[in-house]
Amino acid sequence: MNLLKNKSVTFVWEFMFTCSMYETDDIKAQHELLNKVSTLVEQQVIQTTMSEHLGALTVTSYQFYRWGKHHTNWTVRQETCRRHKRWW
Repeated sequence: MNLLKNKSVTFVWEFMFTCSMYETDDIKAQHELLNKVSTLVEQQVIQTTMSEHLGALTVTSYQFYRWGKHHTNWTVRQETCRRHKRWW
């Protein structure tokens, strides 16, 4: 923090589920904004920060993703490990 003392710095924590958790009045505006961003991404007007598409998010696919990060020489496809023929 000492490195930042002489700077004008603001730390802001933004939680993406605040509107839905607390049922805020502007939840419709958030919905419209997210739809607009989605449209702009699909039209390639803006670029996402996504580096890898993992397919549908399921408990199994998430476990495979984490497992694959530690076992990079093993291929994981469609929720089946080719080497072990099982999901985990």
